[in-house]
Amino acid sequence: MAAAVFTATASLVIALAGFYLNQRSTLLMSRQQARLGRVNAQIQELYGPLLALSDVNETLWEALRSDGLPSQRERHSATLNEQDQREWDRWRRLAFMPTNRQMKDLIINRADLIVEGAVPAPLLQFCAHVTAEEVLLSDDGAPASGRALVGHPGAAFVDYIHDTFTTLKAQQGALVNRIGSD
Repeated sequence: MAAAVFTATASLVIALAGFYLNQRSTLLMSRQQARLGRVNAQIQELYGPLLALSDVNETLWEALRSDGLPSQRERHSATLNEQDQREWDRWRRLAFMPTNRQMKDLIINRADLIVEGAVPAPLLQFCAHVTAEEVLLSDDGAPASGRALVGHPGAAFVDYIHDTFTTLKAQQGALVNRIGSD
């Protein structure tokens, strides 16, 4: 009789331990899949498009600088001749600002996907810069002389996007490997 009770108790303990471990494993897998879903959304809906758009603007910017873009002081003062001012305005209106608006809209509309708990300073400064530029460029046909009230965050913005995208891609790869091996 004691052997039967021991066997029944041992079977019950083993079954409960198996159930517990299975539930724990299922919960862990569910959490990893949810984390992977969030990381995928952050890459696909915010940081991936931001990276591509930022790289487009950086490529154009470097090409313009290589092609003899007037210095920042010249662009923001009255020293540019009329033709150079028109050319710079054209690049601002037709190349940089449409891409900048897309990036600003992504940041604002997908702020829920930002990695940090609050919007990081480079993103805030970039959105404020784009809005300030829109004011400067608001008078269609008139040359947009002067400097935006809020400056572009420069390398801090580009570096933030690249670093965050790289970090998210690493997290994505690790999660895929972990989930795939379970």
